[in-house]
Amino acid sequence: RRLRSESWRLFSVKATFPPPLLAETRKLLHMNCENTVELLCSNDHPDIAFMVRELAYPASFKDLEFLIPYNWQPEMDEPKRVQELRERKIWGLFATDAFGLGMDVGNIEIIIQDGVTCDFLTFMQRFDLTACRPGFQGFGILFVEKRIL
Repeated sequence: RRLRSESWRLFSVKATFPPPLLAETRKLLHMNCENTVELLCSNDHPDIAFMVRELAYPASFKDLEFLIPYNWQPEMDEPKRVQELRERKIWGLFATDAFGLGMDVGNIEIIIQDGVTCDFLTFMQRFDLTACRPGFQGFGILFVEKRIL
C-alpha cells in the first residue's frame, strides 16, 4: 500500500464474485467505495441448458459416443487449432481450464465436465463459455458416476 501512488489504477476481474469473495478481495487490495468502481455482469444464462448424465461406462469413453459424428473415421485429421473451431472446420476440442482463459470463441455449443472436480462457481465459469452469442443455445453437461447421484 505504501509503494503505490494515489493515481495508480488497479483492475481486478473475475467472472463470478460472490459477496464474501468480493469483500475479501476489497480488504486485501485496500479497495473502498471511494476508490472503487464495480461493474457487474449477470451470469444468469437462460440460453444454456444444464444437465447431469450418469456415466454408464466410467472406465472408458463409451459415454461420449453421442458427441462423435456418425461418419468419423480414425484416419481423419484430429482437431488442432482454435481458429478451425471458430470457423466450424472442426467439431470439438478436448481442453483443460487453460483453454477458457481469455478465449473468445462464440460458437461453442456443448461443454462437458467429466466428474465433480470443483465447486459450483467453477462449473458456472466453465459452462459460461457456451452460448456467448445472443440467440445462441448452448449445453453444459456434467458427467457423474452413479455413486455421486
